Amino acid sequence: MKNITAILATLFVVMGHAQTITLDQAKNYAGQRVTICGLVTDVFVVTKGQAPSFLHFGGKYPNNSFSVVVYKSDAPKFTYKLGSLAHKNLCITGYIEMYKGRPEMTVNSPTQIVVNNAPKK
Repeated sequence: MKNITAILATLFVVMGHAQTITLDQAKNYAGQRVTICGLVTDVFVVTKGQAPSFLHFGGKYPNNSFSVVVYKSDAPKFTYKLGSLAHKNLCITGYIEMYKGRPEMTVNSPTQIVVNNAPKK
């Protein structure tokens, strides 16, 4: 039984850990689960309709280098307003997707977002 527990614990650690990458590296990791950290430079929050909200990194839209997408159906899961993340250093974990040639990540749980206390660069 101890061996099974050790194997399961090892698998959990290996499968649960995501490689940390930079904003500039995001486009090279399409389809992969990663953690990406950076400063939120622009936020677009939708209050009406079904359109998603966006956190933009590496510049203001449309000149940003990376986006986080939060669909309207997932917004109620967050105990804070997405707009409060503007100008915060965050680490986001999930799968990189490409949309119109740019990397983005869909976030459907607040556990995917960690406020990083590192100083702004």
